[in-house]
Amino acid sequence: MPQNYLINKKVNAVCIDSPSIDRGSDGNFPVHKLLLNKEILIVENLCNLSEINSQNFTLIMIPLKLSGASGSPIRAIAIDKNFSGNWETG
Repeated sequence: MPQNYLINKKVNAVCIDSPSIDRGSDGNFPVHKLLLNKEILIVENLCNLSEINSQNFTLIMIPLKLSGASGSPIRAIAIDKNFSGNWETG
């Protein structure tokens, strides 16, 4: 199973551009439970991943501080480690 591969690789997080890492029809959330029990962070619903032009980047995830919540919306920022130019603002 793909999740076992990720566990064996000792990843810190799994980030995807889909609404859920589990199948939509499975309300038991087995992949969530398996990864979270191994302390692997799950980040879902990312967008503009095609804009990341490097495999060598730093991902910064800034969550909201929510009391009693099991998750949070985040601001995700990918910074190319080879970047040496000016920031474009728009």
